[in-house]
Amino acid sequence: MAVGALWPVPGPGGGRYLRRLVAVPDPELGFSPAARVGAGQMLFRPGAEFGPRRQTAYELILLVRGELTIEVAGAAGTITTAGPPLDVGGDGATGAIDEGQHTVSPVLRGGDIVLLVPGLECTFRFSRRVETLVNYVMTYDPALPLPVLDLLPGHPVALPSSDAIRRLVETILAASEQAAWAGPETSTTSAAAPIWLGTSTIALFVDEARAAGLIRGRAAAREHPAITAARDLVRQRLGERIGLQAMSEAAHVAPEHLVRLFRRRLGTTPVRYLWSARVRMGVHLLENTDLSVAEIARRVGCLSPKHFTRLVRADFGMPPRDIRRRSAGSAAPLVAAGSGDTSDTGDSGDSSTIGASGEATPA
Repeated sequence: MAVGALWPVPGPGGGRYLRRLVAVPDPELGFSPAARVGAGQMLFRPGAEFGPRRQTAYELILLVRGELTIEVAGAAGTITTAGPPLDVGGDGATGAIDEGQHTVSPVLRGGDIVLLVPGLECTFRFSRRVETLVNYVMTYDPALPLPVLDLLPGHPVALPSSDAIRRLVETILAASEQAAWAGPETSTTSAAAPIWLGTSTIALFVDEARAAGLIRGRAAAREHPAITAARDLVRQRLGERIGLQAMSEAAHVAPEHLVRLFRRRLGTTPVRYLWSARVRMGVHLLENTDLSVAEIARRVGCLSPKHFTRLVRADFGMPPRDIRRRSAGSAAPLVAAGSGDTSDTGDSGDSSTIGASGEATPA
């Protein structure tokens, strides 16, 4: 189901949502639980800022007017841009500034588009002189081959937006109008169209960034097929009771061999990879729905809300309630009708440290 809103509602950092869409995947259409797409249009007052916020999704931010500077904590290298040199901080300098453990982006202006990837910890600062209007498309897990997503660097990539990307973003936002006028109970807007349009927008950006020389390499089979198969299983069955045995069966290798492959190629283990994906999905739901913590814990495969809370606190340094409070900053996010209880049971539940797969979760 796709749920939309057209009226201005408060957002983070002093911003206001002017349009907003949340597309919830329908398993009957073959979508995995991770195939969630959000899109919207936000207006930020002069001097607005928010963050730091850790990215849990792939997000394209298209500046319609105004200015945006992004500070990335612990970024390796520089923030990649295309086109003419962009000012940094409005002082005439160009390129990115590395301030110790932080990298500050060039000032992005109307017509620029930037891609943020999961794992980045970003602080957003908007023009001090004028209001800034942005459109965004956020997809938790684009339905693209994993080797294509692996091409994306671990820092923001920005370039002037093309007519094609702008039209795709506007088409997704138009779905928010259809969903909003119909209402969540009677909406005929399928989640399928926004999900595929969101994937297409990310794919088009990758193509344009590669053509501009901002993304190097090719989507070759550089990943072991067993790893790809195991990662695809996690994508498709994130909330189910799967573990190392199911991942190794999907990969057609022995569990011990899969552990060696993950350690050698990804620097982690299959079980840690699985639980990292579950935590990222859970935090994404905290930030983008008003589902209860208990319901989110169930959806991402945790045994209890307390189990989920422990994992989130270990990875993000704060409990689910604080993540939701910091990200929302105001009104509750949209959620499809009938998708769950909205009561917050953040720290209730048992103290189990065993995951839904029946295996010990990482400490």
